[in-house]
Amino acid sequence: MSSFLHNHNIVDKDISKGAEAVPIPVINDINNVRPEKFCYMMKNKFTAKVMSFVKKGKTGCTCDGDCRPETCQCEIASTVVFNVQERLVIAPHAYHMNTHKYVDCGQHCNCRAKCKRRILNGYVAKQMFLEYMVGKGFGLVAAQPIALGMPIFEYIGEVLHSSERNSRGDYQYTAFVYNKDRECINIDSHDFGNISRFANHSCLPNMVGIRIYNAIPQDDIYPPPRIVLVAMRNICPGDELTFDYGVNYFYDRKIACRCYSPICYIPPQDYYSKRKTAGEARAEILEKENYMREDWHLTKDVEPEAVDLDSD
Repeated sequence: MSSFLHNHNIVDKDISKGAEAVPIPVINDINNVRPEKFCYMMKNKFTAKVMSFVKKGKTGCTCDGDCRPETCQCEIASTVVFNVQERLVIAPHAYHMNTHKYVDCGQHCNCRAKCKRRILNGYVAKQMFLEYMVGKGFGLVAAQPIALGMPIFEYIGEVLHSSERNSRGDYQYTAFVYNKDRECINIDSHDFGNISRFANHSCLPNMVGIRIYNAIPQDDIYPPPRIVLVAMRNICPGDELTFDYGVNYFYDRKIACRCYSPICYIPPQDYYSKRKTAGEARAEILEKENYMREDWHLTKDVEPEAVDLDSD
């Protein structure tokens, strides 16, 4: 971490104020802007409307001991493949939050979660930092290698019912998860949230959101799903962490995208002078694959005591 922070203007040593397993520093070498204030939270906050779904009974698996893929009801209800031993989501680029889900085993299951079938671990355990970027504001940057398929963090905020979302702004993660009554939920991190609220958009992102349920869902919004952002490509130190906001984000706000990727949805006027070509993008992906083969051992979750912001 210290190699990335050397000679940078650190405006906050840890935006989580000790809440996360590792500190998340903030740097700004351009101006005096600091991140706007918000309440840092480790768990979602539910509105009263959504709580009516949360309070219903939960259904888990009936497995004895270790859960087996062919018999575990939680596994059968999942459409995402997760390697428990390696803690890797298999082929994350094949998944989409709107259509794919994973059911974590929990205390409501007969196995009592001893099988460790849980994608979410409740904290951010990858080294990263916030950096102010021209034209974007603050963005998240990786400070360690993150391998394809690794869970990075949960998108946390205030969970809203579709009927409550109209007055909310830019920080909504619109989970288009509908039930038979066409209800959906949204996660708004404007006032309450975690580091995920700073992840910027890219039309060629390196993270994908996947729905996680803590019980076998009775419909798509009960129990309310949590969203975990998973690496959909190999990520190297210094890479910005991004996910796809969806084209409606830009249409609704009548703004252009500024990711400059080869497949930009709504490019700005200077797109062709600044864009990254498809060939450059492919070469970058291959380079990161080679890097990851050599530095796979650096991708593991970091223990809190292993990070020292003051070290040289």
